[in-house]
Amino acid sequence: MVEDCVDKGNLGLVRCNKLPAMLKGMITTPPGFSITEANAALPAFWQARLQDVKASRLYLWPEFDKVEDVSTDAAYDESPLSELVADPGKYKWKAMISQNLCTHKAMFTHSGKGDRVFLWDVKNNLIGTRLSNGNFAGFKLSLLNAEKLKFGNGSEGTYSPVYIVLRDHLELDKNGMMLSGNLVNELTSIIDVTLTVIGTPSSSAIVVEAELTCDGTALVGLIAADFLVLTTAGGAQAKTSLESTTIPGRYTLTASTSFTDGTLALVPSASISVKAYESVAAVAIDVP
Repeated sequence: MVEDCVDKGNLGLVRCNKLPAMLKGMITTPPGFSITEANAALPAFWQARLQDVKASRLYLWPEFDKVEDVSTDAAYDESPLSELVADPGKYKWKAMISQNLCTHKAMFTHSGKGDRVFLWDVKNNLIGTRLSNGNFAGFKLSLLNAEKLKFGNGSEGTYSPVYIVLRDHLELDKNGMMLSGNLVNELTSIIDVTLTVIGTPSSSAIVVEAELTCDGTALVGLIAADFLVLTTAGGAQAKTSLESTTIPGRYTLTASTSFTDGTLALVPSASISVKAYESVAAVAIDVP
């Protein structure tokens, strides 16, 4: 607000004219997430958090295909005697993402309030806010809402609109922070995987197929350590695996001792040997 008591900053010109550019993506985070500048430069740090447990996980959104700035302008209270700032306005955007129905449905689960968001521009800058401890954090979200599909009309494609509203403009206007985001191009979002048990499991072997949940593409390249076989009591069951050479994505898990009833899933995404996959649910193992 113009009437706030603040120290005025100097306005002399410098050679660095670096401003945020057109937005092309975002990373949403839990409300308590922040990062040091040193860690912000490390792709491995970001990738680990993208594959973290769900309570602490970051989400790299698909790149925007279009984006519209729908921010509100400042509103003024004017009279013959004075002018006052009635409302500073809000930063708002409507991003258009054209991917697939699976992604559209997944984006719907992120609608709501309370998270934070790092914005990512066409110059590969990550834009956020500096906290009082010096760390880099995303902006507080007043609202993130995945809207209903916008169907193509012959001259435009079909899009998933996402409405993004920042809660506090001062997080940018007073404490804005911008770091190189070239590392974003090295990051991978988690892909859901469906496991299907083939035939009847035995005490010596389990045959399982791993497919991408959205389109049924076979997931190849998994190793024994990527599978988690548990007993009904939750204990680990030792195994080895051998991928079928004739059917992509089909694996034979061989018992180190013998299998018993229980469940089969992939290990947590942070531990899997090929990034970045996660099984949508464990499947039951019933050994005759």
